[in-house]
Amino acid sequence: MDPLEEMPVVVNCVLTRERDPGKNDVIPVQTLNLFYAKRPSDKEYLTISDAVVKVSGASQIYDFTWDGERWTSTFLPEFGAEYSLEVSLPDGNRLSARTVVPMKMSLSGTPVYSGRTCTSSAKYYSIQPSGEAFIWITGMEDRPEISHFCTNHPGTDDSNIINNIWQDLPIAKSVRDNYNIILNSYYEPADKDYWMKFGRQCLDLPVHKDYLRIHHYASFDNGISEPLIQKLRYGSGDEAPVNSTMAEGFVLAADLIDAVPPPPGSIGLLTGYLLPIRTYFLSGEYDLYLSKIIERGFHKDELAAMYSMDQNYTNIEGGLGIFGAMYYSDYVN
Repeated sequence: MDPLEEMPVVVNCVLTRERDPGKNDVIPVQTLNLFYAKRPSDKEYLTISDAVVKVSGASQIYDFTWDGERWTSTFLPEFGAEYSLEVSLPDGNRLSARTVVPMKMSLSGTPVYSGRTCTSSAKYYSIQPSGEAFIWITGMEDRPEISHFCTNHPGTDDSNIINNIWQDLPIAKSVRDNYNIILNSYYEPADKDYWMKFGRQCLDLPVHKDYLRIHHYASFDNGISEPLIQKLRYGSGDEAPVNSTMAEGFVLAADLIDAVPPPPGSIGLLTGYLLPIRTYFLSGEYDLYLSKIIERGFHKDELAAMYSMDQNYTNIEGGLGIFGAMYYSDYVN
């Protein structure tokens, strides 16, 4: 079954702003893998160590060098910048590709009710600043118990939905119990009407297994026109309503939440909750590439899928593979 012609060259390079696990520093090293596609009879990929590899962008040109295992270069890609890849092979063939690093964004939580000493875990999340984004949400590496996610975002990929709904998850009981405490607290008056609006958005949400994939549109509107009111309690006891819009956010829930205790010596319940998830922001090319990889995995046992080189998305001109970009952040407030 081996093809007689020479196998195509594969380039895998994802520009990142990876963080050092032991620190908060960003690692300024980019890596690239360059090899020939594997024939059915091959046991290993044949790497390519003799080439000229360059990435240009943000008015700079970066050379990649072979370190004995892969190609590396030292630089940090800039948010929102376009980068071009060029690979020149000894036989004269050239490969090229382009990608755009996602804009600097984050998930920001809007509580249904916010009080002086605690924040309800009942939150809508929005993208800050707003704009188109390709988002993948998973559990954090040190939190393997987090593997279920729920959202009402209309741009969600539903291919990994399982036969459960939000109220089946342990987090649903935690949210309800916490809010019942708030409702009965002298220090924390609450707006029951808006709690119920949040609850109606949550109860029947489908559960996604292992990850969430979301295409967030620049003109995002989830169709909910009702206002979402935060009531902030001041020291004088006065309450000031602050208006925002439900249409600007979406529900996001995972298997569990991490409670943040109040500062030492303070009076109160909890100062807030952190959602222990990892949020990836991907370039459009990398988002499509990963989704096709997963889709192909559904058919991994089919003979045509095993040996086809046409079923994966690629943006490499003159070869196969991916040139993309991404960054991630851990926890969501």
